[in-house]
Amino acid sequence: MARSLRQASQARSYAASTRITLTPEGAAALAAALDAAAPPAPPARKADTGKAPWHLLPYDAIGAVVAVLGFGARKYAERNWERGLSHSRTFAATQRHLTDWFQLGLDRDPETGLHPLAHAACEVLFALAFALRETAGVDDRPKVGR
Repeated sequence: MARSLRQASQARSYAASTRITLTPEGAAALAAALDAAAPPAPPARKADTGKAPWHLLPYDAIGAVVAVLGFGARKYAERNWERGLSHSRTFAATQRHLTDWFQLGLDRDPETGLHPLAHAACEVLFALAFALRETAGVDDRPKVGR
């Protein structure tokens, strides 16, 4: 629509510069002719090859995890988990929440009202953050098989 308005404005300017008087229908016809003659604009280019594809992130699921983080911040303190948790505690909490969802069929955590999978994802993110940072998590994993 913006392009049609711009073309109509160009048609009126053309008509004025050539001292031609156009009816509204004539201006519309001239605008249509200019629009048909104009080549389509090429798509914008963006050099984002190799960059992180953030558009693939499921933001609805991330929002559910953020709600769990908000609950935890109110209950304990903001970023309390960064003070350090044992790997066994994050693993056990993950398993409890997965069991609530998978085996018990719960769609809401009894304490928070939030989805058990959001709680499980939150615990997995804690464990991942500990692994990536190589800090804060207490590595009490069994030594068997390692």
